[in-house]
Amino acid sequence: MAGYIPLIGDLICASGAGLAGAVPETSTATTAGVDAVPGGSHLMGGMRMGADPATSVCDVDGRIRGLDNVLVADGSVFVTSGAHNPTLTIMTVALRNARLFA
Repeated sequence: MAGYIPLIGDLICASGAGLAGAVPETSTATTAGVDAVPGGSHLMGGMRMGADPATSVCDVDGRIRGLDNVLVADGSVFVTSGAHNPTLTIMTVALRNARLFA
């Protein structure tokens, strides 16, 4: 896993972030008794939304570039994930994007 950490940091910086970091799964560090390694299965980022076609699959409205009738409205449009369950944010983005088609 350690070999992937620099790659993840490079991808995050390429998306426009000013600061990037990643924690290997093998870390044994804890903060206030909580494991420092994030867990869960909220997979995100495979269909990144953005203004630049060079760094995003979907435009800022969730349409797949080149396919005006295909809308993506799930966690895959996020550049990265946060520290909490993404359900409400996914619902908000989906509602926003769907209203553009109404």
